[in-house]
Amino acid sequence: MKRNGTSSPRSAGSGWQRAALLLAGSILLWNTSAAQARHIPAATQAGEPRDGYIGSKACSNCHAEIYQRFLRTSMGHSMSQVTPDLLESLSSPASYVHERLNRRFDVYSQEGKLYQSESGMGADGNETFTTAHQIDWIVGAGVNGYGAIVRHDSYLFQAPLSFYTRPMQWAPSPGYEFTDLGFNRPITAGCIFCHSGRSNPVAGGNGRFDGTPFSELSIGCENCHGPGAAHLRSMSSTSGSSAKKQFDPAIVNPARLPPYLADNICMACHQTGDARVLKPGKSYRDFRPGTPLDDTLSILIVPPARESPPTADHVEHYYSMTLSKC
Repeated sequence: MKRNGTSSPRSAGSGWQRAALLLAGSILLWNTSAAQARHIPAATQAGEPRDGYIGSKACSNCHAEIYQRFLRTSMGHSMSQVTPDLLESLSSPASYVHERLNRRFDVYSQEGKLYQSESGMGADGNETFTTAHQIDWIVGAGVNGYGAIVRHDSYLFQAPLSFYTRPMQWAPSPGYEFTDLGFNRPITAGCIFCHSGRSNPVAGGNGRFDGTPFSELSIGCENCHGPGAAHLRSMSSTSGSSAKKQFDPAIVNPARLPPYLADNICMACHQTGDARVLKPGKSYRDFRPGTPLDDTLSILIVPPARESPPTADHVEHYYSMTLSKC
C-alpha cells in the first residue's frame, strides 16, 4: 500500500527480506559451488595405507606407458639411492678447498659407496681434524645439479658439497658458502617434501624421520593426482574396458579441476614466497591435490613495487607466471 508516493513499512520490509534472501541464496550457491569444486578424498578401507598413498608402481599396472615415460623425466628421478650403478654416472673423485674457512672437502667412492669428507687446516697448513660420512641419497636429477644426504640413525643431514651442472664441479651446498655447517644441517620436512615422492618426517623432529624415511623416493604419480588407493580399488572392481575409461572421482585429474585448484598443486612446490607458514596442527604431508593449498599452509610475499621489483625467480614460478602475458 502506497501513500504519497512512498512505501509502507510492511512493503519496505518485504523488499528488504527478499533482497536478503536473494543475497543469502547467492552466498549459499557460491559456497556450494566452491565445495563441489574441491576434490574430496575417498575413505580408505581395511588393508590400505591409512593415508591412501600406494606408490607409483601400483599405477603402472594400468598406466604402463605413462609410467615409463614419466620415469625418464627429471621429476621421475628427483631422488636416487646411491648404488654402484649410480656411482658410474656421478662426477668423483673431487676436492674443494674453502680458503677463508680453512676447510678442505672431498668426494670419493670406495667399495661401491659414496663418501664426503671434511678436513680442517691449521695456520701451518697441517691437518687439524678430518671426518668422513657415507652418502645415502642423491637429491636432484642433474638438470641444475644435485646434492647429497647423509643418514645418522633416524636423522637425515645435508652434505656440505653439491654438484653444479653448469660449471661441472663440486662446490659448497646452498647455505654453506659463508659458514661451515659440516654434516650438521638437518633435512627439514618442508625441504624434502618437494624433492621426494612421499617422505616420512617425525613431527617436530628437526631432521628426524621414521624408520623408513621415504615411502616413495622420487616424485611420483600421487604428488599431483593424490592418493591412489581408492582409485585402484574402484578400477579393480569395475569390469569391462569401456567402464575403466570413465571419469573416476576417487582420483584427481588436474585437467578437470578449476584453474586455481590445479595451480595450487604446482604452487605447493613451485612457489616459495618470502615465508611459508603451516596452519595450526598441519604438516606438509596433509596437503592433498584437489584441495586448496591454503588449508594446509599459507605462502606470504611482500608485494613488489616499482622501486623494488622482483630480482630472482628461483622457485617463484607461479608468481612469475601471473606477471607474464599467459
